[in-house]
Amino acid sequence: PLIFLLPSNDANNHQKNDNELVSSRYFHELCILYILSTKDISQFESSINYLSTYYQNYQNLPPSANQNTFVALNLLYLLSYNKLAEFHTAIELINPHDLQENKYIDFVVDLERQITIGNYSKVIQSKEKVPLMSFHVFLDRIIETIRYETARSAEKGYESLRLTDCVKLFHLHNVDQVQDFADQQNKISDENEFTWVVQNDRLWFKGKDHKNVQKFNAENLIRTSLSYAYELEKIV
Repeated sequence: PLIFLLPSNDANNHQKNDNELVSSRYFHELCILYILSTKDISQFESSINYLSTYYQNYQNLPPSANQNTFVALNLLYLLSYNKLAEFHTAIELINPHDLQENKYIDFVVDLERQITIGNYSKVIQSKEKVPLMSFHVFLDRIIETIRYETARSAEKGYESLRLTDCVKLFHLHNVDQVQDFADQQNKISDENEFTWVVQNDRLWFKGKDHKNVQKFNAENLIRTSLSYAYELEKIV
């Protein structure tokens, strides 16, 4: 468990108290980096909220050079766990200059924008341009969520897909990865009542019958996603 450091109550020595606060703030910044390195996300929320009190309630202290890094990490955490109301509340607390100019905050804000408009290809590509290694913990969760939701739509909308289309749709690197991705989906087949089978250069979805309206809606989503993926590839 983390140990939260509190400043002393020495009212006659403000300088000492300020130094303690700065040291405590830095200690908690290090704690959060440690939490991310161990991927113990269960402690992240309480720790980042505690650190945020230093940034918001002790603005008379010398500013932390790391503040925007941890503000961005908190935004990415909120986004990855779909806490959108808290995400936008946190955005409102950010200095307008930092919101526009800080590369870490800008990365997360742009990521949220791409998710909102459904530009999932760009979200996946952002993994190659991540400005901070610590971001990967939450960015990987976002990417896996996108793949999961796309997979659920695909199995409801199609009996099968070409392997080359699977690469585009699920944002894989090559057709060899389709089998691994199918194996991952089969691990949750009991929940979704589908079995994924790679056969004859196609990926087959074997499961219960789908209602026509479900198939129509899903097919439109898949076709739009595939079309966008091909167009994006032409641009790149």
